[in-house]
Amino acid sequence: MKKRSFLQFLPLDEISSSHLITTLCSQKKTQKKSPFCVYYANIHSYIEARQNSQLKKAFDASDIIYPDGWGIVLAAKFFGLPIHTRLTAYDFFPQFLQRVGNKKISLYLLGSTKKTVKKTATMIKKQYPHIRIKGFHHGYIQTEQEKQTVIQEINQKKIDILLVGMGTPKQEIWADENKNTLHVNTIWCVGGLFDYLSGDIKHCPRWIGDRGFQWLWRLVHEPKRLWKRYFLELPQFFIYSMKAKFLS
Repeated sequence: MKKRSFLQFLPLDEISSSHLITTLCSQKKTQKKSPFCVYYANIHSYIEARQNSQLKKAFDASDIIYPDGWGIVLAAKFFGLPIHTRLTAYDFFPQFLQRVGNKKISLYLLGSTKKTVKKTATMIKKQYPHIRIKGFHHGYIQTEQEKQTVIQEINQKKIDILLVGMGTPKQEIWADENKNTLHVNTIWCVGGLFDYLSGDIKHCPRWIGDRGFQWLWRLVHEPKRLWKRYFLELPQFFIYSMKAKFLS
C-alpha cells in the first residue's frame, strides 16, 4: 500500500479491497494510539475538503483514504498515479462481514436515521448470524450530552470497529474530533452505506457503476438531493484538476 498525493492536495492510498478489509480487521488499540481512521475520497469529498478546513485536517490526519468513484480514478490516471479502480463499500461489504465473523470482531453502527440504522443491524444479523453487532445509534446527534452518552456506550461495549455513516463532511469531522476519546480499534467512515444496506435507497447495479455511470444512476433516483453535487461540483473538480496539471 502506497500513499499518493492526489492533485497536490489530498493523500490517496493505492490499495485493493482485499488489502483494505485485512487492514480494517487487523488493528489493535493501545493506550498511546488513537483509533485507525479509514475514509474514502470522491469528487464530492474532494470539493468539500477544498472549502472546509476541518475536513482537510481530518483527511490529513487519516490512516487510509481509498478512492470511491470513477471521477477520482480517472483524474488519478490523468496524473499518472497507479490508482486503477474504485472501491465502493457496498460492493465489498459482504467480504468484510465474512472476515469480521470469522475473526469474531465486534461492530457498532453509528449513522443515518434511527429507523434505518436499526434495519441495517437487523439485516446484517439475519444474513450473518455470527456477526457481533454490539450496538447502533442514529447519526443525528444534536447535543454535547447526547454525544458523550453515545461515546460512553461505545467505550463500555469494547467495540473493535466503529462504522460511521453520517455523510461527508460530518462523519470525517466527527471521527477526527472524537477519536482520542473513543476506545475502538478502527473508525471507518462509510457514507450512505446504511441507507443502501437497509433498502431505503436502491443501490446502483455494479455493472453500471463499473462502467462509470453510478453518478447518473444516483442523479436519476435522487435528483433533488444530488443535482447541485453533479452540476456544480463536477466543473469545479475539472478546474482544480487543470490548475494542478498545468499551473503547478
